[in-house]
Amino acid sequence: MSDDQSTRAFAKLQSPPPLNNIQFYDGYVPTLPDGTYTIGLKYTLTPPDTSEVQSPSYTKSQKFTIQGPEFTLDPAVIDTIYPPHGGNHKYDHDLPFVVLKDPSLPWERSLVPDAEPQEGHTPLSWMALLLLAKDDIIMPTGTDNPVTTTTVNDFLAADSSGKTLKPTLPSGWVSSDLDKSQCQTITIPGTVFNKVMPTKDDLAYLAHCRAVNTADEGGQLLSVILGNRLAVAAQSPVRYYAHLISLEGYADYLGPNGTAIPTQTGASELMNVQLASLFNWSFVSQPETGLSFKALLRRLIKSEKANKGLLCLSIPQGSTPPEEVTARLKEGYAPLTFNAAGARDQSFAWYRGPFSAVMPQALPNVGEEQTPVLQAKNADALMIYLEAQGIFDLSYAVAWNYGRSLALSDAVFAQDLCAYRKKAHSTTTKLAQRLSMGRLSNQPLDRLTAHDVVTQYFTSQMVNGLGNKISAAMNAGGPVAAAASRPAKVTPQDVLEMTDASTVLTDATSELQSSVVHWLARLRRLSLLPFSCLVPDPRMLPVESIRFFYLDPTWLNALTAGAFSVGIHGSADAEIQSKLLPALMSAVQSEEKTLYSRTYSNGAAGTGKVSGLLIRSQLISAWPKLVVSATSGGAPVNVIRNDCLAPNVRLCLFDGIPDTVSLAEPYHGLQFGIEDNGIVLRNITTAGSIGAQTNATPVNPSYRDTSSGIIDVAATAQSLATALSTSTIGSGDFALQMVKALEMKLFPSSTN
Repeated sequence: MSDDQSTRAFAKLQSPPPLNNIQFYDGYVPTLPDGTYTIGLKYTLTPPDTSEVQSPSYTKSQKFTIQGPEFTLDPAVIDTIYPPHGGNHKYDHDLPFVVLKDPSLPWERSLVPDAEPQEGHTPLSWMALLLLAKDDIIMPTGTDNPVTTTTVNDFLAADSSGKTLKPTLPSGWVSSDLDKSQCQTITIPGTVFNKVMPTKDDLAYLAHCRAVNTADEGGQLLSVILGNRLAVAAQSPVRYYAHLISLEGYADYLGPNGTAIPTQTGASELMNVQLASLFNWSFVSQPETGLSFKALLRRLIKSEKANKGLLCLSIPQGSTPPEEVTARLKEGYAPLTFNAAGARDQSFAWYRGPFSAVMPQALPNVGEEQTPVLQAKNADALMIYLEAQGIFDLSYAVAWNYGRSLALSDAVFAQDLCAYRKKAHSTTTKLAQRLSMGRLSNQPLDRLTAHDVVTQYFTSQMVNGLGNKISAAMNAGGPVAAAASRPAKVTPQDVLEMTDASTVLTDATSELQSSVVHWLARLRRLSLLPFSCLVPDPRMLPVESIRFFYLDPTWLNALTAGAFSVGIHGSADAEIQSKLLPALMSAVQSEEKTLYSRTYSNGAAGTGKVSGLLIRSQLISAWPKLVVSATSGGAPVNVIRNDCLAPNVRLCLFDGIPDTVSLAEPYHGLQFGIEDNGIVLRNITTAGSIGAQTNATPVNPSYRDTSSGIIDVAATAQSLATALSTSTIGSGDFALQMVKALEMKLFPSSTN
């Protein structure tokens, strides 16, 4: 079955869902169910004069059979299964399901062979999805695989030993060709059949259709079979086997008030039941080993209120430090041991990494020459002495040293940076030499970098009549013209002071620039820095905490200046760098954007300011693909970086200052199951908000066997209908109520 079937069925819908929407239906019943049909054709010839000749007529009939899958299923018809095959996770709140590409498959056959469909009613599905634990299945001798391959004939033949119940089908129901084909079967005890098999009332809710309309895949109409059992694992992992089985021939044994399973011949035990397995897979369900997503979020919310969620040290209760100290701590500084050169006694200095608890202020240019921070020549130039306190603030000096150390430790980058500067030096020298040549002194700088500039100049002069002038002078035989005065010598310093020098040097070094730019972009994204540099004191980020901050651009500039210092040996190097810096930093900023973790076409405009958050929690180790997003004024904010720095630590940087940040479970497709507090009701009546969660009290499901996780589907559906103030609901409505919502929390938080 190809995907075209689901696409064609979607196109036939009278009111398909709009783009990026999903809609549930009770079913998609085929126009012609399985069976044998006859097409009749009658053709009558009418002569011009019917008074003398009788009109002859001809008839022809042709029988044809519509036969869908019955004992086997093409694996290509399977679109999605859940839990995934081989999965190993906590699934005790999830209902297994299988999505089929054929939207009408669950209703193509009749649960009762040859039964006429009831007018106005969606027929019951002839398929069911059973979830069986290992002890629920009779394993063939010598194997742990519950599936047996046999022929349809052997599967339908009565068991001569009287131990196994087979499906009861009408005589001649199966064709001879199909009778010889192979199928897969499983066998379960009669007691397990009675325990796990959905009743006829349950089947009315366990199959539905789903219309999906997305930009990537277009419109599709798919069918879905839900299981009626949760994969419970109380204290140890449990392997479960999911089997999509055929119910044909077993309708009489399905409750309520069904025929009892007979006992085995000569024994008191119920007969075993053999079922056709159309598709199967297995997975392992793990027991609850830690706190739930919601419980871990509550911990983060509680920790957020300690410092209002800001990345800074807490002031111990009962202590009253000086006002200056309190202010520094609230801004995100930490007092660290400081050993001054030549000093015998240890002191302390203030240090703050790139993360600030308050909006960082721009640092004035440094030194007597008022050099920008980005061009600071050494770390000492960035030391800040707090005269009133007699203490140093070494934040930017440390950043400079980190940048230099990281650049020196990366031999490839150091070599690339030196080659980059060397190319700029040679280009500057070449320009100075050629500008000192009288004939070339009036040429634009961008032309003077060409290796054949003299040839180009001579050619242009010839085109402009130089040859004619030479010939005329030679024919005239006059005196030789006096030599032109020698032009003034142009130095590399003169070249650097020219208006378009920066552009020419940037073009000349473009081939060597890309590797330098990429390394600097990663550096400014803080990808190369140790965590202790970012968070100097672990008490700023205690266990089970979330902290917000602003990124200090001056700190980044000091870090970058330290990296730039590699290979600067004199004033000429510094001068070259100052000319290259504007274009280089523009390229670095562009490269940083290509490294963004996520960008949005409809995102909020960047403000030039960067903020972020740090999380240290079991939430990160349990959900390493935690979804972190932010909005500003309702528009999504681009995510600069979103990485796990350690198994339980996540760092996110945002391009702007969002007003809302959300943490959510990773999206894993549409799932069905029970929430921690029951089934959260969804609207099924109000146009425009169908499917939205309501504020009504969640409904607790009804169980046929609580310890085994087997749900009484019909009773649960009735409880849902009552809670939704309607007399009854269909399978589409039931599926909508059973959709599991992703857990999500918005920050800033106003609740516990």
